[in-house]
Amino acid sequence: MSEPNPYAPPEAPPDAPPPRPGGRYAWIKWLYLGGSGLEAIAFVAGALGVGGVPAVAFTLFAIAKGLVGALWQHRVWSTVPRAFRTREGGQTTTPGMAAGRLVIPLYNFYWMFAVNLRLCAALNDMNAGSRSSGTATASYAMTAAAMTVARMLGALGARDERFVTVVWYAPIPIGIVWFVHMVHCDARLDRVQRV
Repeated sequence: MSEPNPYAPPEAPPDAPPPRPGGRYAWIKWLYLGGSGLEAIAFVAGALGVGGVPAVAFTLFAIAKGLVGALWQHRVWSTVPRAFRTREGGQTTTPGMAAGRLVIPLYNFYWMFAVNLRLCAALNDMNAGSRSSGTATASYAMTAAAMTVARMLGALGARDERFVTVVWYAPIPIGIVWFVHMVHCDARLDRVQRV
């Protein structure tokens, strides 16, 4: 009989169920929604000409909301079983990769599309092996990602005052659309794991 390798990485038992989407991490979605609301309030205060403080608050709330969104992505990916994290071509998405790449400047423009498409594909693969009905759709995530990229690129090169106004109003619908996508993913994961 061979001795176990003390240098081998630890492994979870194969029958260990993944964590549930809700439970102790359910607060993340409400923190994200609250951050979106505070960001909107700071934006409106700045638009009304309250002073320089709302612009700083708006920026801080936008950064905080982005970090909470990355944390939410990490949590959702940690509930996806390892077998469903690998796509064709051998591309594996780990929870740390899903969240970490969202905060890399410029690369995140690509990654916000890729990570959400991979998440929807993983959820649909999980769904195919269960008795649950329905599919995870990427339309909300793609809409929010496209609006975010348009906002960022527009903010960098906007010269027309009308366009600048549209660019800076974008965070409110972006937050709502992405929130709906992630709540939908949470519900899909919960439904698949209950079956």
